[in-house]
Amino acid sequence: NNILLTPKRSYLFDPEYGSDLYKMVFEPADAQTAETIKNEVTGSIIRYDDRAIIQDVAVAFFNQGKGFSITIQVDYQGESAELNIGIDETIYFKFFEVPVSD
Repeated sequence: NNILLTPKRSYLFDPEYGSDLYKMVFEPADAQTAETIKNEVTGSIIRYDDRAIIQDVAVAFFNQGKGFSITIQVDYQGESAELNIGIDETIYFKFFEVPVSD
């Protein structure tokens, strides 16, 4: 899940590593946004780990606050696994912290 939680353009020598999932936090909680999230998850994983075979990606929006959870069913080198990731507004602000001077 490191690929998914790392914002794109974070690594100088590989600016495409990561995902733009954090940008989706404040998007409408609708089918179009869910499809965009699924495409971002699938594209990021396939690009950086071609050993993973994604079986399913499910998105559920939080009822309280801004954000969503992602459940990914994946086959990895013959083993099946389920990955769960939650992304909310705290991850968005983590990447855009403004230093406070005394």
